[in-house]
Amino acid sequence: MDFQELVLARNLILMLGCLILLLSAGSAGAATEMDLFKGQRFEGGPWKIRADTVTYDAASRLYTAEGNVIIRQGDRHIRAEQVEVNEATKIARVRGNVVLVLDEDIFTGQEGQFNLATRSGEMTGARLFLRKNHFHVDSPLIRKTGDKTYYAEEAKVTTCDADRPVWSFSARKLSVVLDGYATGRDGLFHLAGVPVLYLPMAVLPVMTSRQSGFLLPTYGQHRAGGSVVEAPFYWAISNFSDLTLYQTVFSHRGYMQGGEYRRRGHEEAAANFRFFYMNDNYAQNTTNRRYWASGMINQPLGDWEVRGTLDRVSDSKYLADFNFGYMGLNRYSRELLLEFGRDLEQEEVNTRVSNFNLARNFSVANLTLHTRYYEKLINEDPNLFNRLPGVSLNSVPLSLGGLPLYLALNSSYNYFYQNHGMTGDRMDFHPNISLQGQPLPGISFGSRVGFRETLFRVDHTVPEGPPEEVIPRQLFDSRVALAGAWARDYGRATESSSFYRHILRPEVSYTNVPRFNPRRYPQFDPLDQGWVARVNRNLPVREGDDPVGGVNALTYSIANNILWRSQNEQGQATVREVLWFRLSQSSFFNKSSIAGIYVSKTM
Repeated sequence: MDFQELVLARNLILMLGCLILLLSAGSAGAATEMDLFKGQRFEGGPWKIRADTVTYDAASRLYTAEGNVIIRQGDRHIRAEQVEVNEATKIARVRGNVVLVLDEDIFTGQEGQFNLATRSGEMTGARLFLRKNHFHVDSPLIRKTGDKTYYAEEAKVTTCDADRPVWSFSARKLSVVLDGYATGRDGLFHLAGVPVLYLPMAVLPVMTSRQSGFLLPTYGQHRAGGSVVEAPFYWAISNFSDLTLYQTVFSHRGYMQGGEYRRRGHEEAAANFRFFYMNDNYAQNTTNRRYWASGMINQPLGDWEVRGTLDRVSDSKYLADFNFGYMGLNRYSRELLLEFGRDLEQEEVNTRVSNFNLARNFSVANLTLHTRYYEKLINEDPNLFNRLPGVSLNSVPLSLGGLPLYLALNSSYNYFYQNHGMTGDRMDFHPNISLQGQPLPGISFGSRVGFRETLFRVDHTVPEGPPEEVIPRQLFDSRVALAGAWARDYGRATESSSFYRHILRPEVSYTNVPRFNPRRYPQFDPLDQGWVARVNRNLPVREGDDPVGGVNALTYSIANNILWRSQNEQGQATVREVLWFRLSQSSFFNKSSIAGIYVSKTM
């Protein structure tokens, strides 16, 4: 063997040695996994065990596992530091930081044993967490007596996550049935850790599906009402409707009762109505009879659709006094916005609005029948005109002879009335012709010329106006706009299907609507006052505004949109608006220049 052959042999030996070391190092850190009860069938599938070390004694038919032990059957699994599994009895003895996961329920403790065939067992130093109900059970000993049943001794029950829960219930003996109830014997009801009520027997709902029964009570503190205890009752009327009744006691103010009805139907059909009432003991209130009725409805009726909003309250202070927890306006308004796409007026608004709309879309127009009722809570506030009834007919832009010319008609009729004051009618016709085009890529041009004819009728002569029963008003309007839109994506080149899109929209527009004397006409709503005379009309003319009278302005603006697009594992894409803001300025040729900044951000 020459020198080159010796060198080659040495290198081969070194490479082989390194390979052996790598393989041994990899196998040393690998966990051992094996099947339990080979050849036997179990409901839910086979059981597997995985740990740092697993041994099997054929004589005693005993599996012994230590270190990061996991016994798994489908989505069910047991974690512990040490496990012994008897192949004959199917009993697993577990020790050290034991975690038993059963579907969405979590069972933890220090030591226990479980029959893997019957899915029963017990745990010491145990805690049971039922995720769907947010239901905690702590006990020195908890037995799992069946697939959906538990038994505990000297148990404590709560729905609070804190170490010192706001409320809890302790019982000498406790039986828990999933999709049913928890029954406790010789129990105490605790508030902030202090026992306040002895109950020889108590029944608490543990429902993972919609079932009628009493819900878990809640406890809190009210800034003016003192301690608050609420005990709701839930009634599952059907698969698509339910009713919750609330019984609430304020230590300083008295007893409040209320209810909430909810219904979910096909398509966008939904309804949600609630009512609360109490005889308030607070002496400084203007009235002791306090209530709040509110709700919304969306209901398709064939080709028609019903949309309604109810918001009636006893006084201007109610929504501020009781705007907390489930009964509060803020939480309820957010829920309505998510469900119906609209919400209620904020609590500081002293004029509450209730309305009802019945609409139908035709091939070339939209017909809407509507009513609107205002509830004034402060006497000093001005009276608003209720609309009972109202009708509007608005056409879609219709092309004229295949040209980029479009004809549209907006028309409406409303009957206005006040509880004390003037009443009357208003009929409005607004035909218009528009020209639309795209002279350059990314650049759009639009112009519109319209004529508005408005007829007023009042039940008595308008001050400073003509004596005619019907008062006409004619106005011309025009608008010219030049706008652009450019977009750029960020992060799209990566392997991920998610990315950001930035859209930039500059616009220059000119709007002209002749001024008129608003004192010659009834002022049924703010539109009748004209653009300049209206409150807060010292603002730029924005896209979508339909001003009436007194506008001669050049507006230049730039809008920014940042969108986030994501895609799930099923390939479904969602787009969320992250940020939107608009900078706008108008130069009024009959007034000084006015600028405005509109910023809206969503994270």
